[in-house]
Amino acid sequence: METEGVLLPGQKYFQQISRLRKTREGQRFGPFLKKAL
Repeated sequence: METEGVLLPGQKYFQQISRLRKTREGQRFGPFLKKAL
């Protein structure tokens, strides 16, 4: 599914967070960005 060009900025960032959720930065920034969205 190549739909990044159609996604809104928030949705695109949310997908990136989902990919980084298992990383240290994902665990550290994930919850914060979730609240921001």
